[in-house]
Amino acid sequence: MSNNLVVLQGNLGQDVEVRYTGTGKAVANIRVAVSSGSGEKKKTDWFSCVLWEGLAEQAQQNLGKGSEVTVIGRLQNRKWEKDGKDVWVTEVVATALAYGQPRAEKSSSQAQAAPVSEEITDDDIGF
Repeated sequence: MSNNLVVLQGNLGQDVEVRYTGTGKAVANIRVAVSSGSGEKKKTDWFSCVLWEGLAEQAQQNLGKGSEVTVIGRLQNRKWEKDGKDVWVTEVVATALAYGQPRAEKSSSQAQAAPVSEEITDDDIGF
């Protein structure tokens, strides 16, 4: 049995910016800062995450730089060619998203959960 599950809790490093593929699917790439340790041993790791369709649009509406977020998804290795050389990236493809106070409703204390979007294939990636 194989399992590929990632859960990250951290803060967004920038505002969410949604783009659209050639087939019209919404996509957003976010960076999540996850801190561990304390004092002089405190460190922050940055993780690249991909949000598709409803998750991307909901994140853009509700989250901004510094927002607390939990990303649930799967790890993906992706390769493309740039200047004749292979470039590899490891990223989390989100299947669910949870966040604390939405950007527009700072007084709300309930966590929000975004619905799981449909499965995205490599053919959907137009860039």
